Amino acid sequence: MVLRGASRRPMLSGLIAGIVLCGGGEAMACTAGGNFVGPGTFAGLNNLGTRDCVSVSNGAVVNGSIVNAGSGVIGPPPPGAPAAVSIVDSTVNGSIQNHGTINSGASGVGIGATGSSSINGVTNSGAINASNPSGPAAGINLNLPSASGGIVNSGTITVTSGGASAAGIGVGGGSTGPSSINSTTGGPSGPSSPSGGRLRHR
Repeated sequence: MVLRGASRRPMLSGLIAGIVLCGGGEAMACTAGGNFVGPGTFAGLNNLGTRDCVSVSNGAVVNGSIVNAGSGVIGPPPPGAPAAVSIVDSTVNGSIQNHGTINSGASGVGIGATGSSSINGVTNSGAINASNPSGPAAGINLNLPSASGGIVNSGTITVTSGGASAAGIGVGGGSTGPSSINSTTGGPSGPSSPSGGRLRHR
């Protein structure tokens, strides 16, 4: 399934069926500069190079945006990571922006936020590659009680699932945005691609 066209949708509470981001206050082990472990307040991040992951957890507050610049590459993350860019029970007072490349690795999720987290929108103008050989996958997966800023995608989200659902943008049990099959126009997309399918959202 090929999905094209910029999409802007409000963030909704919910979760793609079968995808659960890790909580419980445990920090993900990213390389230096990628871990924001609360409690505490941190400046934002502008990634210009290559790093394995970005993790904001344990009630951390980021006063700024988390930006993956055009030259930046994030992922794949280490085994057990919930996402390449993961926000768990924390606050990002800026937005999450990808202008480069994000690779989910085995986590199956490119950008994920869950729990009591609060973020001010997600923007993708680059490439998000999400793949899970044995379960569901999503380029952007948000499971939040409330959020502002919406989701804006003008880039490419490619999702491959080995045996379950694949959604470009998951904000409440499904993918969002204009869609079509091998075409440049079409109506709203369904909740996921067929089992074991590959979904490309642009």
